[in-house]
Amino acid sequence: RRVHGSFKMLYMAHVGYHFNSLVFHFTDEVRRDFVQMLFHHTVTVVLLMLSYFLHYTRYGALVLFLNDASDVIGCFTKIAHYTLHRTLSVVLLPFLVLTWAYTRCYLLPFWVMATIPTRTAVEMTSYTVVVSMSCLLGSLVVLNYIWVSLMIKMGWNTLMRNERTDLSEYHNGAEEAGSLLHTLPKDKARAVVRGERVRMPHTPKLA
Repeated sequence: RRVHGSFKMLYMAHVGYHFNSLVFHFTDEVRRDFVQMLFHHTVTVVLLMLSYFLHYTRYGALVLFLNDASDVIGCFTKIAHYTLHRTLSVVLLPFLVLTWAYTRCYLLPFWVMATIPTRTAVEMTSYTVVVSMSCLLGSLVVLNYIWVSLMIKMGWNTLMRNERTDLSEYHNGAEEAGSLLHTLPKDKARAVVRGERVRMPHTPKLA
């Protein structure tokens, strides 16, 4: 069967994005979620290729739509976090958690994946392929549950403990620098983000 042009463009865009992320994943700074993101990008590229060449694009497009719905809010939340707009990030985080939980943790496993074995058993030549793709997609759903729990934990720390640490961020020096940045006054912190020089507060040494 011939793949429709709009599906082809959608798949080309997502394969390019995830393949690019997979390649640059090894050149970027090592983060706490290095293994998780490596697994995520690899499985996503495999699923995209299998669903495209097996003419499974209708389900693939639905999965991509559910993922993209939460990614939009996620991007705005991270922008607010890194530009030190605390109020905006606190407001956006509940919407991110609700959207992520509804689309990725509810609709994807209980509505989309639930119809895969019954509706594709006749269409697909091998039932083993269906089971394999379902297992790969299920592993991504498990990651979604892990990530939504981290979002809830991050929101709790932000509201109750006034800690604004991204739980997936860098180790060691970069993490310490990020924590120090959030302790500065808002005007000085934003000046540091813009690359300007500021006078750091003096910390007396303990005897």
